[in-house]
Amino acid sequence: LFMQQNFSFNKFQKIAWKFKSTIAICLLIFAAFILLSNAGFFISTNQLLKLALTSFQLENAVHYMLIHVGYKHLAVNLVSFIAFSLVVEFVLGSRHAFAIFWISGIISGMIFVLLIPNVALIGASAGVSGLLGAAFVSNWKKTIIAVIAMLFVTIFFVYPLTSGAFDEFKKSIAQKE
Repeated sequence: LFMQQNFSFNKFQKIAWKFKSTIAICLLIFAAFILLSNAGFFISTNQLLKLALTSFQLENAVHYMLIHVGYKHLAVNLVSFIAFSLVVEFVLGSRHAFAIFWISGIISGMIFVLLIPNVALIGASAGVSGLLGAAFVSNWKKTIIAVIAMLFVTIFFVYPLTSGAFDEFKKSIAQKE
């Protein structure tokens, strides 16, 4: 029995190591959200505007992808990120998945705010879109499966769970007041 458990742990380690970029970026995004929201799951508007990518704050081009408006925004971006990053990592490797996420997010975000200067960008969507494109080009069949899985998880788990959690959060605030 001990040997069987050890084998399972070793197998888990090998799988985790294969997808180290996806795991690392997920943890980074989640940690940034928890730290910036003070574990309250909401980041103040002033804080969001300071950290957003705008035509006047191009220095935020790297970290704006770690910032999310609320836990629903975070959850949808993470589910999408995981779906497409796993495909890219499986087909192209960890270094490519890491580079595609950051480079596509930085470049597309900067182009967007320079073309449309009255906007503030927040979230991982630009990097996720880069991963979606890379996944589709590298293995379209796996990407179609990832899209279906992402939609299924988002519609049947993320939305119902986050909607219920938000209602409970509002009730707890009302009771405290």
